[in-house]
Amino acid sequence: MPNPAVHEAVFQLYLDLAACLTKGGQLSDISLTSMELRSMRAIKSSQNATPAEIAQILKRDRGQVTRLIGDLTKKSMVTSKPNPDDGRGRLLALTDQGEAIFAKVAAEEAKIHSKLMIGIEPNQLDVFFQVAGQLSANAAKI
Repeated sequence: MPNPAVHEAVFQLYLDLAACLTKGGQLSDISLTSMELRSMRAIKSSQNATPAEIAQILKRDRGQVTRLIGDLTKKSMVTSKPNPDDGRGRLLALTDQGEAIFAKVAAEEAKIHSKLMIGIEPNQLDVFFQVAGQLSANAAKI
């Protein structure tokens, strides 16, 4: 039987990181899911990306991303405009409200990041990313 410690460690890290974002109430007024925040991060970093490109970045199916974009549009976080290169396509961007919320989240994440890195050497972080990347690649094959 496989060692469940890896599963538990990864899940516990996820829970701990999520708790870090909600502690102190700095982000208590933001009612966005972690997937919505990931979508906003992908849209911001990809500037004028299509929903298909966001789906590829997030490794999610187009239908799920379409629903996420719809939810974010209803929350006035994301806007879309016609793609001049594809009459049926849409280009995504954060709204001013989305930019403001994203900036607030990014600032809080930066504070958390600096605290998380206390006592961790750069080479340890390199190993962590290598292992996490391999675990992710292995999971994609299952």
